[in-house]
Amino acid sequence: MINKFNKMLMFFAAVAAIIILLILSFKSIVLFTLLTFGIIFYLSKKKLNKFCFWLFIVSFLIRIMCIIVLNYEQVYDFKILLDASKVLAGGDFSFNQWGHLRMWGYQTGFVMYQALLLKIFNSVTFLKVLNAIYSSCLVLIVYYFSKRLTNERIAKVASMVYMILPFPLFLNTVLTNQHLATLLMYLSIIFLLKDDGKTKNYIIAAILLALSNIIRPEAIIVVTTLIIYEIGKIRRPILKETLKKVFLFIIIYLSINSLASQIVIKTGINPVGLTNQYPLWKFVLGFNHETCGYYTEDDLYVQMDKEASLNLVKERVTESPVEMIQLFTCKIDKFWLQSSLIEEAQAFEDKKINIFGFEICFNEIQNLVMTYNNQIYLSVLILSIMSILFLRKKEKVKEYMFFIIMLLVCFGVFLLIEIQPRYIYFIHIPIFILSSYGFDYFFRIRSKIMKVYNK
Repeated sequence: MINKFNKMLMFFAAVAAIIILLILSFKSIVLFTLLTFGIIFYLSKKKLNKFCFWLFIVSFLIRIMCIIVLNYEQVYDFKILLDASKVLAGGDFSFNQWGHLRMWGYQTGFVMYQALLLKIFNSVTFLKVLNAIYSSCLVLIVYYFSKRLTNERIAKVASMVYMILPFPLFLNTVLTNQHLATLLMYLSIIFLLKDDGKTKNYIIAAILLALSNIIRPEAIIVVTTLIIYEIGKIRRPILKETLKKVFLFIIIYLSINSLASQIVIKTGINPVGLTNQYPLWKFVLGFNHETCGYYTEDDLYVQMDKEASLNLVKERVTESPVEMIQLFTCKIDKFWLQSSLIEEAQAFEDKKINIFGFEICFNEIQNLVMTYNNQIYLSVLILSIMSILFLRKKEKVKEYMFFIIMLLVCFGVFLLIEIQPRYIYFIHIPIFILSSYGFDYFFRIRSKIMKVYNK
């Protein structure tokens, strides 16, 4: 009897200890971050049938929960694109007279996509649910490439860490064109990196990447990466075959984009097609020393004036080397080292969230979550950097090199153009994939230490 009583006391003591630990974890974000990694490391050891299925289901449910809890109205560009989609769904093309969509015609592809879905389902919530599906598929892509890079357990770790990263979870509440475009982009990369290297894989990859570019024009990153990647591994015996595949890929990619733009023009949906009427704008903002490359209304006076824009860019580029270094350092810090959504979140500053009957100020949650997010992200980024350093000596470099080149291209591009926190969304994928080798290295070091300790 006493023995059972003691066991009961121990049980309640353990429950109390866990509750205290959880509360302490929330108060100390570092501890909560360590606890997160500890739980993921533990779960990665467990064998689970149909892991990919459950990874997708859990990812999807987490994202749906965020959509329900963070039920905000769309703001800024997202509101403009949603309003345009609603107008187009009603058969009205008048949105093409709006200044935003006449200037940035390339966003018309996303408007058409949303308009089609709204025409069929007439539900904004459905658009968010689809984004949750796309985002959950990206978790599977992290798992797929991480497994090719390392092994099953490490792939579980990398994908589960990405699954709970707050940054993409928050972005799921926003009707941005990034979700579908990013998924199509990495599906394209899957075909590009298939081991058989068949021509049909390049054709499928080109189609997928073109569709991605129609939704959001970031595909030039992949095209540039592919060209550099193919140059790096080219061999004389297969030179002709390699050139044929790459040229075929580029021709199909450009043809689909050109055809889509012409269709948009001919149908009257948007007279400027899918073009960018002001390509210099990204550079005007990107070289703004005062804002660290962020958007500012102070530069609007040169908008649509190509000569004034070019002169302003020239003026900013010819600043002293010290000032240019300061600008680039600031941009690297803000873009690569501070993975947050503060800009988009400003619209919700006075908003209160109801969780189990308790109203909590959004700012309080945001500060905690972003600290937690940055601790996880920076840990993963460090592991990715470790991977790049260690992988230099590896013979098998196919997936490694493609994603390393992709990060290098992104690094260079975002030194020159405008930056926004959400722009790093598609770049997170290769960072998490490359971190898998860092996780693997960590586990191998840990295993060696444990063997020495056990002796």
